[in-house]
Amino acid sequence: MEDYDFFLFSKLFDLIINLKLPYDDLHPITCFYYEKFTFQDNNNDIGLYDAITNYLNDNKQAIRYEQK
Repeated sequence: MEDYDFFLFSKLFDLIINLKLPYDDLHPITCFYYEKFTFQDNNNDIGLYDAITNYLNDNKQAIRYEQK
């Protein structure tokens, strides 16, 4: 199931963060933030999709700023 979790995270990362980088450059960035997402305290009352979208929306500005 972890493969699906990363797949979903990477697709939502691409849509929400929208860095417009080549995939070779985007892959390590996506992996880095996926690891940060997995090590946070997740709210078990919401599903994976909502947890990922909340995390990405809450951190969107910081992620974009760090990649400039």
